[in-house]
Amino acid sequence: MQLSEDILDHIFGYLVSHRETLVACSKDPYLSSIVKRHLYYHLIVNIGNRNQKTISNYALKPGHLAQLVSESPHILYNVRILEIQLDMDYKTCKYWMPEGFTVIAKHLDEFANLLLMFPVLECIRLTSGEEFSWYWPDAFRTALEDRLHLSTVEEVHIRGVRDFPLSLFDNCNNLKKLVLSAPFTRCFYDSVSTLPKLQSLAVSTDFIDPPYLTWIKLHINELRSLKCMLQLSSGQNPLPMLLEGCSQTLNKLDICLGHLRCKG
Repeated sequence: MQLSEDILDHIFGYLVSHRETLVACSKDPYLSSIVKRHLYYHLIVNIGNRNQKTISNYALKPGHLAQLVSESPHILYNVRILEIQLDMDYKTCKYWMPEGFTVIAKHLDEFANLLLMFPVLECIRLTSGEEFSWYWPDAFRTALEDRLHLSTVEEVHIRGVRDFPLSLFDNCNNLKKLVLSAPFTRCFYDSVSTLPKLQSLAVSTDFIDPPYLTWIKLHINELRSLKCMLQLSSGQNPLPMLLEGCSQTLNKLDICLGHLRCKG
């Protein structure tokens, strides 16, 4: 008995996080067209100067992705989670030097036009294996801001990215969930901003610059879920400010302070 296409599609929908299974099934002639609807649900784009062999088997370089989109443009409509992974080889690129910033800017700007082609994103993730200040070239920043303003985008993850320009969120009416994981310094935003109204916030860091806390407090008065993983060796304690801003709406709280864990 052969399962119908609708049933198979439903089954593979539960396997979007099992990339190896989807890749294996995509090689079957009958399953291929069904599986590919889910194979690109979570797409990782690796931007940097590392050799392809040293990165994740499931991450695509921009050039490879551009070729794939040229051959099968419909896959753009299958991508719901887009992860932009900055992966620099620091042995050959001293990113803290001017020439390093030039390299980063070049890679990001080259990806800008491709970034604008994703029409139905629901989640955007910016990740880096090393914590450092991203360089925000104009073309990439404009493209990222444009995609953040999609009506479908409700979730953003920022991991290992210092100095994220929070002003990019100013008109993101639909943003509901924000995940922040890095030391956050040098905050940039418009102090009169009132959007978005977050429903879920997760923060994992050992330092948050006070202006970041001020921005967060402006956007959590409708918060329902708060998760904090904080190392407070510096003596900083942002919890009172965070809890004060969402105490009336919060119904899920998960706190980890160093080795002390308290859930409620």
